Amino acid sequence: MNIHEFADVEEDTLLRDVKSFSKYRNRLRKRLEEVEGFRERIKRIDRRFLEEAFLNLKEGEAYGIDGTLNVYPTPFGAKCRIGVVAVNYAGERLEETVYVSDTMFIDEEFTDNIVEFLKNVEKVYRFSELFYRSLMLYKEREVALKYGDKYRLVQGPLMPLELRIGRMGIEGFLEESLLLGARLIEDGKVAGVLSTSRHLRLISVGMLLKPGEYMYLTDLRRLIKSEVRRLLPEEEKLVEDFAEKHAFKIGVGVYKISAKPYLFQAPKERFDEFAHLIMADALNNRMHGFPLLLAYADNICRRMFSPEDFRQRLESIILRCEGDDAAFFFDERRLRPG
Repeated sequence: MNIHEFADVEEDTLLRDVKSFSKYRNRLRKRLEEVEGFRERIKRIDRRFLEEAFLNLKEGEAYGIDGTLNVYPTPFGAKCRIGVVAVNYAGERLEETVYVSDTMFIDEEFTDNIVEFLKNVEKVYRFSELFYRSLMLYKEREVALKYGDKYRLVQGPLMPLELRIGRMGIEGFLEESLLLGARLIEDGKVAGVLSTSRHLRLISVGMLLKPGEYMYLTDLRRLIKSEVRRLLPEEEKLVEDFAEKHAFKIGVGVYKISAKPYLFQAPKERFDEFAHLIMADALNNRMHGFPLLLAYADNICRRMFSPEDFRQRLESIILRCEGDDAAFFFDERRLRPG
């Protein structure tokens, strides 16, 4: 079908697709409502707990933590800047920055052998962008541990999949990630709120909720066990041990403030407490229904650690160092006329 033919049917095609989702949603809602005891598991905001949560937010007893990742690819591997921001409503703020590049992971012994050097650059580049994202998630959660007496909300799962998928060629990374996850869980005052999720069955349950309702769904151990991972046997054993010793202490729930439901992960012992804190802050951002502290941290991150700023700084240094040869480092699309 050429573009002109598609233009004639595009409206009807999109309309059918949207209607099919509505049909699926209604069928799912009907099926869930038929499950015995389902409605009884749904909880509603308690005004007393909500007022306490608002007070904690106002007095700066809760921090929102988010990070951003700036990656610049070059023929000799990627350059990366990671920025992390922690912020509360009392005006306190922390920013941390990390710079890494692929060449930092190349053994010194290869620098005199250009063929071996380039082979190792290729090897590192295959996993480096995934590793840099994992490193950003690690730094966000590491920052969360600096505020031991406060409530802390991080963007995304407490222990994202990226921190549990193996060593990625970096010795000790999986072990350190799982150790960090254990510390987060044992801390007892850190929760994660997910703006998106690949667990469609869990988030779909949230469609049944009314605004101001939340529900406990499962625990993190079960989620980890349900995942399909391609790990070495020794790595699989490390992740399984983490799930059995620590992950069972984290509950997974869903809440709804406006039209869209969101998943969250919080210590089971403080599950209702965190549900009210998260929903109280989401009421400050009622249209989106997502905690305002996390949106606030994200906004600061994007301003302070702009990818365009990082690109311009790096390219200006490349131009100073390489002169007319600088184009070798630039993406061809960057050189096209506007």
